[in-house]
Amino acid sequence: MKQSRQSLQQVFQTQVEILSLTLQPFTVVKYQYVARYFVGYLRAEFPEVCGLSQLRRDPHMLGWFRWLCELRPPIGNHTRRQRLLCLRRLLNDLAAQGHPLQPGLIILEDLPTLPEYLPRVRCDPNNGHCMFLSESFTPNAWYPSTRKDYDC
Repeated sequence: MKQSRQSLQQVFQTQVEILSLTLQPFTVVKYQYVARYFVGYLRAEFPEVCGLSQLRRDPHMLGWFRWLCELRPPIGNHTRRQRLLCLRRLLNDLAAQGHPLQPGLIILEDLPTLPEYLPRVRCDPNNGHCMFLSESFTPNAWYPSTRKDYDC
């Protein structure tokens, strides 16, 4: 049985190594992390799962989604979304290579929604004009938006 678990781990590790040929090192680390923790979760919660063909949406995937939500310290929706997307990519790539996987293990509706923020605005105290700031705002730089300036 230990051999089976190692082979499941090896399948994911091999897929991450394939992805490492085309992805940036930091991105590869994310895939390694997700693969390691997903296989670890399966070992702890479902030790009888020893192959990809045994994976089911319920209970395996839904249980992992729940496990991600219950992590302490908690992780945010963005991080949870990224981990689900990484695992979905790994599973889709493995299925495309002919591994026996059920379709729809992770669907779009499983991804947590990201918060929507209003644009940041900064008012110039000298002239009273306000500007929308870009995401890469630095304290000493102003980034005018394509929108018109507003008086404060």
